[in-house]
Amino acid sequence: MSMLAREIAQFCEEVGIGVFTTDNPAERSIFVGDVPEDPNEYLLIVQVPSPPPHQYIDTEYPIFDFWYRSPHSDIAYAKLETVFEALHRKHHYQLGNWWIELSRALGNTTDADRDLNGGKLFRLSVQFICRNLNHIS
Repeated sequence: MSMLAREIAQFCEEVGIGVFTTDNPAERSIFVGDVPEDPNEYLLIVQVPSPPPHQYIDTEYPIFDFWYRSPHSDIAYAKLETVFEALHRKHHYQLGNWWIELSRALGNTTDADRDLNGGKLFRLSVQFICRNLNHIS
């Protein structure tokens, strides 16, 4: 699991998208990488193929897909719009061990149809231009 993805999940919790940090797994609504079998409504953050890190200046360009599933289309769309508003064109900020030069959406929130149980799925892709603060000497 990507350390940056976990810190993005914590940020999403801070802006009111859902719950990531809890001792009770049944209360979680933000997941990184995979989802347990039965949640009804959730945000999933998945790292997707991204450009390689810069060869000389220790800058990375990871891309993450944000998936939101809800039985209600309007809720799923609104939650990803909150992610969009919180991250698109946000610059010069820190997420835990990462310095983010810029985060930007790579398009708008996309309707990805319904899952097998009738839940509505929406997707948003966001790229981060960042540096891992643990690697800076």
